[in-house]
Amino acid sequence: MNPADDARVWHNIAGARAWDMPQFESDAQTVQDEQRPDAPPTAAELDALQKRAYDEAWAEGQAKGYAEGLAAGEQAIAEGVERLHVIAAALAAPLDELDRDLEYSLTNLALILARRIVGKSVFDDPQAMQSLVRETVAALGHEVESPVDVWVNPRDLNFLREHGLAEAHWTLHHDDALQSGDVRVKRGLAEVDGRLQQRLDRLAADMLNV
Repeated sequence: MNPADDARVWHNIAGARAWDMPQFESDAQTVQDEQRPDAPPTAAELDALQKRAYDEAWAEGQAKGYAEGLAAGEQAIAEGVERLHVIAAALAAPLDELDRDLEYSLTNLALILARRIVGKSVFDDPQAMQSLVRETVAALGHEVESPVDVWVNPRDLNFLREHGLAEAHWTLHHDDALQSGDVRVKRGLAEVDGRLQQRLDRLAADMLNV
């Protein structure tokens, strides 16, 4: 029986249908494609991956380094400011001391000049000594015309008497311990030390406390 006859026999059999040969070659190709590993990355892809990893690492390091650098910078600034305060205080201390020394020196110079001016005015102006005594007596209180004892330097005593400057209610006494221009007065239990040095000391205290 030739192939043509075989075909007719199968065709005439009831319920028979054609059967196709399986495509073994196509299925094998599919299995082979599924089992094939992924292709290795190209050189360009490797360069891109390397650059991406570098950029991410650099950005992370930069952020960390910036934070650490900022903290270190703030600490350095704080330490620098503190050192400047210490230096400024160290520089200011001698200047303050110099200012105080200069102030005392100028005050002492002013007082020396005042003493010389007062002493000179006592002898140049006859009424200067009288004014000194009056001011000291007035410090005793309101009883200006009541009797009062007045102590002055012997030279000033003679000066007052020679020029008739002693007032009626003054009782003049000489005191060798008093310098020219010094006055000490007493009325009863009240006494006022009007010595020039005492007045200058009070003046100096007022000047230095300004």
